[in-house]
Amino acid sequence: MQIQSGNLESVQERFIDAVGRFAKEIGITGYTEGRVFGYLMLASKALSQDDLVDGLQISRGKVSTALKILVEQNFVKKTGVRGSRKEFYAAELNLWKVTLSYLLHQIGGRLANLLEVFEQIMNDGNELKKNGQNASERRTAAHLVRRVEKLQGFAKAAQSLLRQIQAVANLG
Repeated sequence: MQIQSGNLESVQERFIDAVGRFAKEIGITGYTEGRVFGYLMLASKALSQDDLVDGLQISRGKVSTALKILVEQNFVKKTGVRGSRKEFYAAELNLWKVTLSYLLHQIGGRLANLLEVFEQIMNDGNELKKNGQNASERRTAAHLVRRVEKLQGFAKAAQSLLRQIQAVANLG
């Protein structure tokens, strides 16, 4: 199928929209962040927030929020442009690196949250193990503490493995 040159803008807009929907549907980012990433992927040079606002026809606030999320998740890099005080942004085009970084960040964050919950349960379980109302409650609490210790051990090992993968992949 031959694409006429007059349709290039339409094809580019469909690409940007598709990246936005893809990002939202698989849960990487929201639709707006995906559109900003798609727009930056098509750019031949780093772009400013003004360029993105004008090109995507969305508010400065939405662009700012999207860029903050995309930079945090390593989808976009901040760059400087000689002679300008503005911040410029470029898409990270190594999609394997971006995906691995995102997955490690997401899994690492979830493990950290779980470890906090496990720590609270351990504290409560240890308290019940010592001061339970009767022997049966103290035994049950001791059993619970042993199970939580196993889960904590697994989660800590998984965190360590993630850090090693991050270091080997040089994702910082």
